[in-house]
Amino acid sequence: MLTRVLLIGTGRINEAAITLSFDHNLNPRPDLTYIITPYPRRIIDEVFDQFGLNSDNYCFLDDTYFKQYYNLSKWEAGHWYLQQAFKLCAIDHFDSDYFLIQDCDQTPLKPFDFFVDNKINLKVEVLWNPYQQIYSDMVEKLIGMRATINYSLVNELMPVAKQDWINLKTLIEQRNNKPWLDAIPDIRNFSEEKWFSEFELLGTYKTHQDNWTYYVAVPQAAINTWEDFYSIDWSKQDTIKYLTQPLKFMKLTEAQNVIKHLKSFDI
Repeated sequence: MLTRVLLIGTGRINEAAITLSFDHNLNPRPDLTYIITPYPRRIIDEVFDQFGLNSDNYCFLDDTYFKQYYNLSKWEAGHWYLQQAFKLCAIDHFDSDYFLIQDCDQTPLKPFDFFVDNKINLKVEVLWNPYQQIYSDMVEKLIGMRATINYSLVNELMPVAKQDWINLKTLIEQRNNKPWLDAIPDIRNFSEEKWFSEFELLGTYKTHQDNWTYYVAVPQAAINTWEDFYSIDWSKQDTIKYLTQPLKFMKLTEAQNVIKHLKSFDI
């Protein structure tokens, strides 16, 4: 069973609708999708309907859901960290052979096979910013494992085996002599610069195990204007990221124009 975990933060619902509209590029398709979001179901239904998405195909969780089961007080220094805790809690909390952790602000434009020759297939990217070295350094401090490939594992789309998470959680807790939700924020204050990536943690651990492979994603040029967006040949890209405005925090009509343009490339 493959269970997807996807978060939709405030202002990102239109980007999420685009991303979910390209589920045909996920192989295999998730058997179940949990969407964690502060949006009320009424708003979700209204927006999803504009994109031809049936909300009944997803299981929605309020963004306070995991606070019933986990003490997340140390993760509340900022939403950037808290949303990472939600993803890790989901893997820990729910039963599934495999999970797909997918950020809503990256859309797969070409088929992504999560398993190749019965191995988990990790999507990796060319190192492009100084934070990625910080992520790697902190993972090493937490679990004692160095990066094994010269690429970033912060990829917004990662398959994870439940058994790998169980083993990783045990390693974290034994190495640090405390529960995993305490061990991670205790190695460095969350109020400092962003230093933790759940993708880097999960990916680095997997690269020290058996049965994995990877592929290198096509880099995306900077998009700071609509002219930048429309100048790109999207048939040559395997994903689109909504990192900066105008793609970040799109309005409904803008998102509808984006998906129409992307689909004109027959992707």
